[in-house]
Amino acid sequence: MEDRFRRRLTPSGSPRLRVALAFGLLASLGGGAQRTDDAGAGTAATAGSMRYATVRPRPFMTTLGVSGTLVPGDRVDLLAPFDSMIQSLRFAFGDRVSAGQILAVLDSHGIDRQISEAEIAAIEAGYNHDMVAGWSHGPEMARARRQLASAKSDLDALDRRIKDARGLLARGLIPRNEVDMLDEQRRDLESALAAAREELAATQARGSPPQQRKVALAWESARAHLDDLRRQRENAIVKAPADGVIVRPEGARSETPDLAHAGSRVSRGQRIAVIARSDQLDVAFTLDEADLPRVLPGMPVQVTGPAFPGLTLPGRVSAIAGQGSMANPAATTAIFPASARLDPIPADLVTRVRVGMTANVVITTSREENALVVPPEAIQDTPVGPVLLVVSDAAAVPRRARVRLGRAAPDGVVVVSGLKAGDRIAWPVTTDTTPTAPDQ
Repeated sequence: MEDRFRRRLTPSGSPRLRVALAFGLLASLGGGAQRTDDAGAGTAATAGSMRYATVRPRPFMTTLGVSGTLVPGDRVDLLAPFDSMIQSLRFAFGDRVSAGQILAVLDSHGIDRQISEAEIAAIEAGYNHDMVAGWSHGPEMARARRQLASAKSDLDALDRRIKDARGLLARGLIPRNEVDMLDEQRRDLESALAAAREELAATQARGSPPQQRKVALAWESARAHLDDLRRQRENAIVKAPADGVIVRPEGARSETPDLAHAGSRVSRGQRIAVIARSDQLDVAFTLDEADLPRVLPGMPVQVTGPAFPGLTLPGRVSAIAGQGSMANPAATTAIFPASARLDPIPADLVTRVRVGMTANVVITTSREENALVVPPEAIQDTPVGPVLLVVSDAAAVPRRARVRLGRAAPDGVVVVSGLKAGDRIAWPVTTDTTPTAPDQ
């Protein structure tokens, strides 16, 4: 931007010719620079064909103007709490609503069936939890212990019979096959005892700490699922969570079948509508890729619009898209969507500023409170860089001062170095006498 001002406002001709002309004019004025009254801070006075100005610090800012549209700022989505059918809608898009106002009523038959099934699952999970919690003293462990004790008792009794039988066999009172039959029975009882021990171990494992943790988690999950369904059921009557204006979900431009309506089915989490808070709005606009480096999030903006004359809405740039697009197939430069968050709008102005209104956005891209600003026409471009003619009280002829320039705006250019506050500068007043070509 600074280069554009320099090219437009610098007098034509070679640098040496312009400097020579300036010295010649000053000589013809006979030291007019010393006799000219001070024009004041940042003002200029004319003496002959020269203009003079005393440079003093002043506020300076550069801006960028774009067009935009007011859009919802803080948005609250109205979401379906569960899979259902909409029985009735009690709003129209564009309506203003208050917090707590009933907006929709959903059919609850499906969620009621789910709650019943969840209650059954929670009861069963609770029964299993109680059983495992007291497992070591429960009926399963008692039965396994009884089986083991019975197997041991049977084996002990058989061992006593075998001992008596062997004594009788030694005395020749019973045949050998009776002892063999008892030995066969003992092997069967030993197998039964081993099975009873395995059954006891397996039963104990069913009540181990990991198993208890598993059952406890299943119970917690069943109860949480039941509580979640009950909370969803409580929201069968959808109420406005905040004051605002009902707007269509993003991307919905008209009354289409995709929009929720009485009789339509909705899934859990599906957006029914959007509430745009009345006191919090954004302005959406686009930036040309050439202006993109000048704008950063956080920069202040001033927003006006034809629909709210005399009202200026302050705010700050809040977001700039990371990817641009072409505005149309014939475009040669990309544009980048951006937005600014407006300050909270007073309650008495809410009805004047509405979503969808066009807006003029002025972005303050830079601001300096104490800048040294000179008129663009006072800057002369030379091979060594930009120079200014500085008038000194001790010399009749201005000196050439090399300067380094900063930002530029229509009302002046900031001098970063080479000039100090209180310096007086001069520049020739040129009149464009270039003849214009006659109309063809």
